Amino acid sequence: MVAAVFLIAVVVYGLVRPAPEGATAPGRLVDFELQRLNGSGTVSQSDFAGRPAILNFWASWCIPCRKEMPLFERMHQRFSDEIAIIGIDVQDTPINAKEFVDEYNITYEILRDPDAELAGRLNVDPLPQTFFLDADGRLSGNPVLGEISEEHLLARIEELRAGGTAE
Repeated sequence: MVAAVFLIAVVVYGLVRPAPEGATAPGRLVDFELQRLNGSGTVSQSDFAGRPAILNFWASWCIPCRKEMPLFERMHQRFSDEIAIIGIDVQDTPINAKEFVDEYNITYEILRDPDAELAGRLNVDPLPQTFFLDADGRLSGNPVLGEISEEHLLARIEELRAGGTAE
């Protein structure tokens, strides 16, 4: 009963919370530059300009993140020529994040947001949370709060591939 009330509260909060500051001004993700997990430089939003992108915020200690990580890897393997899938590790130690990525054999780009600076600017809470960007860098539809299903992710990918706005 308590768990059901908590789940309903999280869903309601996700629906009524204010828009993330700067996240949609106007319809664009806030500019960012984050360190790669492997330590070889940084990545900014402009690095994947011109193609649709999926940004998935996660952490190694997040159980739903562990459940959906293999799904994002499968989608990366299937659609990497068309869509950039980028994982953003939030508030983890580099060691824990690297062990997590190794455990799931993740090959897509993983960035670090160790102090949750970008996550905080986008009101990412709780984890996981997934944002979708069209090829022009505009936010496409609403972000997905919590674990995403394969069906929902595929539908959003197809919308991005078609150049439309996903919901």
